[in-house]
Amino acid sequence: MRDNGFSDEASQALAVMLPFWGYAFNTSHTAGYGLVASGDSTIDPEP
Repeated sequence: MRDNGFSDEASQALAVMLPFWGYAFNTSHTAGYGLVASGDSTIDPEP
């Protein structure tokens, strides 16, 4: 990762986060958040 301009600290942080990524940000949560976000974006405020 250093070849791409990332520091050693960033590489170490990513090495810690990646194994947890699949657990913390699973597909069902992503889909649910996407539905809520798209629904909230279409609500018109009352005049």
